[in-house]
Amino acid sequence: MHELSPSELLVLGLLAEGATHGYELERLIRARGVRNWTSLGTSSIYYVLRRLEDHGLIVSHKESPAEKARREFKLTHEGRKMCAEGSLRLLREVKLVHAPVLVGMANLELLDRSDVLLALRERRNNVAECLEGLIGARTNPDVPLVARLIFDHPAAVLEAELKWIDGTIATLEEIDD
Repeated sequence: MHELSPSELLVLGLLAEGATHGYELERLIRARGVRNWTSLGTSSIYYVLRRLEDHGLIVSHKESPAEKARREFKLTHEGRKMCAEGSLRLLREVKLVHAPVLVGMANLELLDRSDVLLALRERRNNVAECLEGLIGARTNPDVPLVARLIFDHPAAVLEAELKWIDGTIATLEEIDD
């Protein structure tokens, strides 16, 4: 068995809540703001479902005999087991994120300092705006505890990003040309 991807684990976790069809999975993903913290695309849901079914982690059946009938997907015992194991692996695992901003930083010597400072200030505004949106979503009383805990992680990352930007701007402002 291959190591399950975060997208596969996400879909298995949603199916652990109960059997459903692809359209309903997409609705749940949108309603829960899942795309704020994962890269699962709309078109990839059915690809993931096929892979999971090919590996025996889910089963499906048509809701009616009609040609275009929706398929309902259900988690298997093995799927539940693999979802739990994979989720624990992801909770333990640490991977450094390769942030594209670091490529820009690596090329500082090519750039005019005033342009760099302007770009970093714009980045700061964008990060602060994104953080504000996450905080708003997190404080919504209708958001379940698990979702609030999930939103806490990217919020903490964005807060650290703001601190890094502020420190970088301060350092660049102190340096004589």
